[in-house]
This record gives sequence, structure tokens and C-alpha cells, in this order.
Amino acid sequence: MALDRLPPEQLDRAIIYDPLCVAADTPLSIVVARMSALRGVCALEESAAIASGEGDPPERQRQYARSSCALVVEGDRLIGIFTERDLVRLSAQRSYDPTLPVADAMTHNPTAVKRSRLDSIFQVLAAFQNHHIRHLPVIDDDGRPIGLLTATALRQLLDPSDLLKVRHVGEVVNLAVLTIDPEASLLTAAQRMTEAHISCLVVARAARSRRDRLEPLGIITESDIVQYQALDLALDHMPVEMAMSAPLFTLKMEDSLWAAHQRMQQKRVRRLVVVDELGYLTGLVTQSSLLKALDPVELYRTVQALQNRLRYLETPQTGGDCPVPEEMQQLQAHLERSQRLARLNHDLRHAKFSTAALGLLADNAPFVWRCDRAIVLRFDRQGQGFSIAATFPSSGPIGAATLADHGLRTFALALERRAIILRSGDRTAECTLEEALARTADTPNRPSDGDRGDRNLVPADCFSLYDRYSFRSALWIPLVSSTHPWGFLILGRGDDRDRWTPTDQSLGNQLADDVADVLDGFEKYEVLERELERHRRHAERLEIQHRQQQALVQLHHRALRTNDPQKLLAEAVDLVQRVLEVDYVASFERQPNGPLLQLRAGHGWPSTLVGHATVSSDPTRSHAGHVLQAQTPIAFEDLRIERRFGGEPLLHNCRIVSGLGAPILDNDGTPLGVLGVYRQTPSHFTEDDHYFLQMVAHAIAQVIQRHRACLERDHFFALCRDLLLITDASGEIQQVNPAIATLLGHPVVRIQGTPLQALIHSNDRPRFQELLQQVRDGLPHGEVEVRLRSQQQTWPWFSFRLVAGEGGHRLYGTAREMVHPGQGSAGGGPGGGPGGGPGGDNSDDTQITVSPEVRLKAQLEALRTMNIQLEGELRDRRRAEATRQENERRLLAIFEQPAIGIIYADLNGSWQQMNQRMTELLRYDPIELMGLDWAAVVHPNDLKQVLTYLTETAATQNPLAPIAVRLRRRDGQSLPVHLSASCVRGSSDRADGLVLLVHLRDR
Repeated sequence: MALDRLPPEQLDRAIIYDPLCVAADTPLSIVVARMSALRGVCALEESAAIASGEGDPPERQRQYARSSCALVVEGDRLIGIFTERDLVRLSAQRSYDPTLPVADAMTHNPTAVKRSRLDSIFQVLAAFQNHHIRHLPVIDDDGRPIGLLTATALRQLLDPSDLLKVRHVGEVVNLAVLTIDPEASLLTAAQRMTEAHISCLVVARAARSRRDRLEPLGIITESDIVQYQALDLALDHMPVEMAMSAPLFTLKMEDSLWAAHQRMQQKRVRRLVVVDELGYLTGLVTQSSLLKALDPVELYRTVQALQNRLRYLETPQTGGDCPVPEEMQQLQAHLERSQRLARLNHDLRHAKFSTAALGLLADNAPFVWRCDRAIVLRFDRQGQGFSIAATFPSSGPIGAATLADHGLRTFALALERRAIILRSGDRTAECTLEEALARTADTPNRPSDGDRGDRNLVPADCFSLYDRYSFRSALWIPLVSSTHPWGFLILGRGDDRDRWTPTDQSLGNQLADDVADVLDGFEKYEVLERELERHRRHAERLEIQHRQQQALVQLHHRALRTNDPQKLLAEAVDLVQRVLEVDYVASFERQPNGPLLQLRAGHGWPSTLVGHATVSSDPTRSHAGHVLQAQTPIAFEDLRIERRFGGEPLLHNCRIVSGLGAPILDNDGTPLGVLGVYRQTPSHFTEDDHYFLQMVAHAIAQVIQRHRACLERDHFFALCRDLLLITDASGEIQQVNPAIATLLGHPVVRIQGTPLQALIHSNDRPRFQELLQQVRDGLPHGEVEVRLRSQQQTWPWFSFRLVAGEGGHRLYGTAREMVHPGQGSAGGGPGGGPGGGPGGDNSDDTQITVSPEVRLKAQLEALRTMNIQLEGELRDRRRAEATRQENERRLLAIFEQPAIGIIYADLNGSWQQMNQRMTELLRYDPIELMGLDWAAVVHPNDLKQVLTYLTETAATQNPLAPIAVRLRRRDGQSLPVHLSASCVRGSSDRADGLVLLVHLRDR
């Protein structure tokens, strides 16, 4: 009996007769109810059957199959089919209408098979595979439905025990399992199943111990949704956890497919969840997965070739004995090659769309064609040549070789998906494409119809790989998509003992045809992947820009609320570190009179360096100096190979490799400092990073300038002899200069926060209110003469002027004391009125006129007195400055000229300053010694003695006897010295640091 022929009795066992048939105008509610009624079963009978291990009887399985779909007929002819998946699709789209006719929701003109022509099981398997269906109606010659074929029926008919016992679950498991949260609704589950075109979802949640793994809880299938839809339940309000099937029946990856088949039979399920040793979700096995073991693409070709060969062997042979063993060996080899090629084609079609998946060609081709090595070459995007995509690993690494594109694309396109055999000797002859194809097909050499020009020649570059990889001959299989040539699969042999056969070429032609569709999918996927990657990079950049913009807005708001540069520096440094995710952030301040930049604030640096460490402002010696000179952001990706500037010791000591710096400039372009970020790994900083750092530096510069403006204003306030004040729009005093203590005798802290009108005489307040209103309205105004109350309750006259600031939120006023006739009698006390009139009348009806000569004379006298005072103060300051400079010169001479080394260190042992003699003794650069501790320069055997000596000196605050120790020079040599220390006391009479004297001693 032929292996692919089935007797009538076996077909009767496979066909499910008496399927559910409905008319085209039947409402969906009736169709769903009839499908649900066919599935109904007593829960006790079901539990007893599962407990006894009997599984589903054949009749019960047929009932399940009949309930999974309904055949729609018109008269007695089949016109459509309505399945569980159609109902799930309607539920997911919220378009389920119980009154809708089934004809509006069914699949029209379904794939069907006639009973008279149903003689091969592989015919049914191919229909399931090609049309992606699970139900195949069986009709008679007149188109009337007589039965139904399903995957369950085929699985029982095939009886695959022998094949399934030797294969494992890991070979067919579906690793890309879609899951759903147990709290999601059934409507969400239906929508996800419809979008993914699947029949089930695994209900899972994140494991408690490992958040990257999932713990399966149950499973929700199309049948469950059908049951709940038949009950008219609201799918969008019912959680999946209430409708899922639990507990789960699970498998392991190493279990056999036969065990999976038996488990499905016993538990009456069509799906099994695969878990690992810890019970975490790994994959899913379904009935379709078991049918993959009986893939028609693989089995049908094998069985067909086997049958043809068996018929040939059964035919009586003449002319001698038939070499059956040799023929059987050849048959076995051919079957193995056909199976591997079919499996390769299947794997390629189901592999992830990527160029790396074509490595399957190089891995499997040597076993199919029995060659030494295989190479997959692909044309690059520029069309300039080939690039190696995959190699055969057993021949060793081939490397990234390329071939020049001199007619290779045209050659691949001209082959028209035909494999060609080229031998090393063909390179020396004028081998045309027609001749090569003729020799490949073992046919007589036929000349071409037209002119044998160069365009018909095989490109010479095809042979460039032969010498490199010791090819004697190679089979070139063109990889051509539907639009353009993609590359070649080259199968090489090192000798000619095993000659290429027509079968080899035939298999190559078959592979070229099969791979064409795969290449189309690869190219579409690559285009989509590149587009997604572009969108992903764009989204990441937008997210980074958004985060940086938010940080800038936050920083500018803080900058507007503070005038303290040091506070803003600390906030800006932390903000930059969080946004740019760098290892170090530094804010360097330019020293007014010196070639150094001081580290004022930073992140990641040792605490002993912040506020003390310095770098050179020379643009050739440091990155910060280079940025300061260029006045634009400058980045470096690897300090170890940087040639534009030298690497300062501060960066090298912290193992910094890459960085970015932005200048801190004031409004007129004067450099104030540098803001830098650094990493310990090579990094690339984008244009957005440059812009962000520059804007942060700009915010810092604005606060520094505002702080300096405030200092200058305060200095001017302090020097001005007139009364200066700042008020808000209502006239409440915000700030006054110290001259108020001289003019009125009121303390500054007492005046601030009080209304200005409280200091003005009551008779003068109307004039002042009129001036205040004019200032608020923006009208021209002049001066007003008012009397202000002093601490001694007198009322001196002042010429008052008031102007509005920008926006009108602040008012700026100046008041100059003036000599007014009758002012001496204005006591404001009981004996006399403020106006100086008789009887002490407070009325201001009589105005006193002051002559310009008297006013000018009084002002000149006040200026002369002020000038004398200022000249005296200037002389005193000049003498003090000269004394200070002389003391500094003497101290510097004492510090630099002695033949002994002098070190100033803080109480933590960090060196803050040293003289030139000390750097000569240790042979270090002064910058390199800044911030170092004693462990870097003291001999290891003497380190404990030095630290103990310094600790005792700081504790007693009294000089101790010198000690003999050894220091280490830069070249590693020991330097014997005598070390003595004394404390430096600050203003609070506490020790602020240590001064150490270093004397050379005899070795």
C-alpha cells in the first residue's frame, strides 16, 4: 500500500460527519447558542474522566470539533464558514450584534476538499499549511457539505507515536508567547487575540524574586470567550482572572513530543504551557506545534521520492542483478539531503527577519552539497562590492573579505536564479556565461546566438576567492529578490574527486527559488527596522532635549531668585550631573591676577580639591584654558591621544578620558571661568549636550554679574553721603544706605520694612503722595522738599527725588540734606511748630523761600567738608595698602628664598601651598603637588611616624621636636630629611593648618 494513500475506512475515521450547518439568514445569537450547546458537558463527568486518565473518547472529540465552527449553507450548497475566531474578532471590535445574520460575519467561499478526491493525508496537511486554516469542510461533487476535517482529527489519524517519541518539545515550542495581566478584561484579551491572529493568551504576572521572568497563572482561549459571549456577559467588565482555565498543565523543554501528545489526550486540552526548572514561563506547545513534526513541506517530498524509488526497485530488472544496497544508500543520501534542504527552507521562512538569519545557509549548505566550506556574500548598499555576511565555521574564520563589483551584479541577475559551477581552470579561458551553464548542466557546449562580447563573459572577480580559500571548484547560487540581486551563496571544494552532479545544481536552483521570497521579507524588514531605529533615535533625542529644556527652565528660575553665585553653582553642578550622567562636573573660576583657574564647585572630586585645586589657563596646557581662549564649547573624546592641549594633572589623577567644556562669559564677552563635564570612559557629546552646557554656563554668568552689580551697588550705597533708598510700588522701604545713620540717626535694620511716609512730616505728606502718584503714572516729575524725622525728633529738610524702575515694581529715591531758613527753630516739640511759625502751628500755609545763593553756599560747604574727609580716608588706605604690600613681599621672600622646603597643609594632610625649594627637592611640578597627601610623597615605612607627628602637633598646637623621615622624589628615589611642624591659628585662635619645614640631612 502507498504510504500517502488512505483506505476508505481510515478516511471515515478522520472525517467528522454531521457538522453544524446553519442557514445564511440565521442570527448570530442562535449560531453562538448552538455552538455553545454542542460543547456542553457535565462537570462531574469531565472531572472523573480527567482523574481516571481516560482522556477524551473519539465521540467526545468529534463533538468538540463540531462546536468550534458552523458551516453556512444556502439551500444545500456550502457558501461560508463561521468559526470561534470570527466571533472573537467581532467581540474585540465591539461589533457583535446578536441580531446580525451569520452571512454578514462568516468567511465567504471557504477552502474545501471534495470527498471523491480526498486520497492523500498530505493533501490535507498542505491545505492547512498554505491557507492557515484549522477547519477544512468536506463536500461532495455537487458542493453539498458532508463532513469536516480538523487538526485534532488529523493528529489522531496519523498516529505519530514513533516520530514523536524521538523528538522533544524544545524543537517545536513557540517561544514568542503573548501574555496578559490577570486583571485585564476579557474584551482586552479578545482584542489582543484578534490583532495577533492567535487562539489563546497565557495569563501571567511578574515573578516576585525575578522581575524579568513571568509566572504563568492560567490560559484564556477563544472557546472561553465564546462561552461568556453566549451568556450575554459584559466582556469589558469581567477580568481575565475569573474566566481563565487553571491550574495549568505544563511541560519541560526536554520532554518528548509523544509525552505532550499523551498529556493533551489525557487532560483534553489543545495547548500546554512550557516552563523551566523554576516554574517560569518559557513557551507554548499547541496541536499545531505537534503538526510541525509532520510538516508537509518536509514529509511530502521525502515520501514521494521514497515511493518513486521503491516502485523502480520493485520493477523487474534485466541485464543482471540490481545493486539494491548501493541504490538504497544513494536513496538514503538523497532523502537526507532533501530533508535538510526542506528544513533549511522552513527555518529561513520562520526565522527572524535579519541578515544574520542567512547564516543558516552557511551552516547547513555543506551538509546538503557535501562541500568543504560555504560563504554568503552580500552586495553592500553603495553597490561597491561584496561583504561577507556568514561563513562555514568548520573551515576556520574567513575574515571580512570583499570583492570589487565589476559586473558581479549583472552576472547574478543574468543567471536568473540558476546555480552555476565554476572551476579554477575557467579563469584562464574565455569562459562565457552560456558555456559555463552548458558545462554545469552536462550538455554539449552550445555557442550563444549573438555576439560573444565581454558582456557575456563570467567576471574575473568571481575567481578572486579561489586562491585565498583554496577552491578548486565552486557552486555559485545567486541570491536574487523580486526586484534586484542580493548576493551569492558560494559552495567551495578543495579538490575535484567528488564531482558536482546535476542533482547538486538542481538543489541549488531550488534553493535560489525558495530564498527569493525570503529575501523580499528580509529587505522589507530591514527597511522597517531602519525606519524604526531612526524613529527610536529621534524619540530618544527629543526625550533628551525635553529633559535638558526642563532642567534649563528650572535652573533659570532659581537663577532669578538668588544673587548668591556659590549657591547657584552647587545647584547647577548637581543638575548637570543628573542630566548628562557624567562622572565629574567642575566649575573653574578665573583668577583676576594670575595664570590659573580655581576649582570653585564640582561633583565627583575629592573634597580636599574643591575650593583649592587649580589648573593652568594656558590654552596649550589645559582643556579649560583652551575653552577659555576659544570662548566656545569644546569636547575631547580621548585625553590620552589629545594633541590640541595638554592634560592637566587634575584630570590625569582622576583617570578622566573624555570631557566637554563651555566658557562662562559676561555680557561684553569677558571670560569669567569654565564649566566642564568629564567621564572616565571614551564618550561622544552631541550638539544638544554642547547647547545645554553652554546655556547652564550662561545662567551662571548672569548670576555672577548680578552678584557683582549688587556688590557695586552696596559699595556705592556705603560711599554716598546722600540718603539713598529703594522701595516697592506702595512706598515700603526695601533697602537704604548707611548714610541714614549719619543724617537721621536711625539704624538701617530699623528703617528697612517700614513705609517711607512714616518718616515724612505730616504737612509734607500730600506733596510726597502727589509725587508718588506721578511716578506710578509715568508722568514727568521733579524734586520735592520734605522734612524727615530724625532719631532726636528733629525735622531736617531734604530735597527728595523719586524714579520708577523697570516694570514699576520698584522705586528708587535719593534725598539730599539742605539748609532751610528757619530750620533751626523747627524742633517739632512742644515749644515750637515744625514750620517755625509762631505759636507752634503745624499748618503749612506759609512757605519759606530759600535763596539760591544761600543754598549753593551751604552745598559747597558740605562738599568741602566731605572732600576733606575723603582725602583723609584715601591717605589712610594708601598707607595701609603700602604696609600690606611690603609685608607680603617680606613674607614671600621668607617663603621662597630659604634653602629649606616650606609646606602649608590643612589639618587633613592635603598640601595647599609650597615654596620653590620644596618642588626642587621632590622634582615635581607645583600643580602636581596641589591637593596631594602625605601618602604620595612619604616613604611607606615612615608614613605612620609622619601622620602621628602631625596629629600630635595639631592636638597640642605647640611645636614638637623635628623628626627624621624619608621622602620619595618623583623618580622614586628616597630623600632623607628632618621634618618640623607648627600650627597656624585663625581669627578664632584655633588651628587652621600646619606649616612644615623640611631640612636635608646627611644620608
